Amino acid sequence: MLILQIYYSNNWETFTLNWMLGQDVRDSVVGFYGFGGIAQATAKRLSGFDIDSVLYTTRRRVSEEIEKEYNAKKVDFDTMLAQSDFVIIAAPLTKETAGVFNATAFGKMKKTAVLVNIARGGKMV
Repeated sequence: MLILQIYYSNNWETFTLNWMLGQDVRDSVVGFYGFGGIAQATAKRLSGFDIDSVLYTTRRRVSEEIEKEYNAKKVDFDTMLAQSDFVIIAAPLTKETAGVFNATAFGKMKKTAVLVNIARGGKMV
């Protein structure tokens, strides 16, 4: 096992190589901001990793069949942020979605949460 020592905050910290691997998605809660086709395709791929559950927030609820297929539950934005180990942004940039992820939203997330942005941006001008 490779041990790495790093000078950090006036102290030598010892880390194993695993500290760079991040956290495992297995048994985690994955939250989606937007749950359209791209998000559903992502949730389908994540199902092979034995995730605990999928939370999503969107304007409209998806069908019960889709919720059952992905073990998904529609919740409000704050609940999705607070309970998710991974938050995936999968919504287009619009007037309604611009600025939603701000300091207040980040403050509601778990300290260990991972943010993944697969959203579409605005038009180039």
